[in-house]
Amino acid sequence: MFDKDFLKKQKGRLLEEKRFLERRLEEIGGKKDKHVKNVEDFDVSPPGLSKENEPIEDDLEAQEVETYSNSLAVEDVLEKKLDDVNVALKRMEDSKYGECDNCKGGRIPKERLEALPAARVCLDCEGHQKGKASEK
Repeated sequence: MFDKDFLKKQKGRLLEEKRFLERRLEEIGGKKDKHVKNVEDFDVSPPGLSKENEPIEDDLEAQEVETYSNSLAVEDVLEKKLDDVNVALKRMEDSKYGECDNCKGGRIPKERLEALPAARVCLDCEGHQKGKASEK
């Protein structure tokens, strides 16, 4: 278990990161509803395409489509990071902050959490995950 000062510091860092990520997601695509805080509540719609998936206008430029595609890629990364931050904050509430997702009871070292407050796995498990990904 971590001391209260460490947890307080980490919570502050996580909340700051959460605010930053939410702002970035709003800049990219805007929120569907300003009162909802879930990752799925951000919407990036391509120019000329309505929410009902009406056809894109014929004069839509290739550059707009490329910009939209790039926004989707950035949005995916930001949403993943926001999800990790939300999971870390929830784990703090549940007194489970620092538990590895893979080890089931294994602890994430304090040094790793200082470097990456929203870390979900220990270094050993991350190494195994990266090894499996490179085998594909």
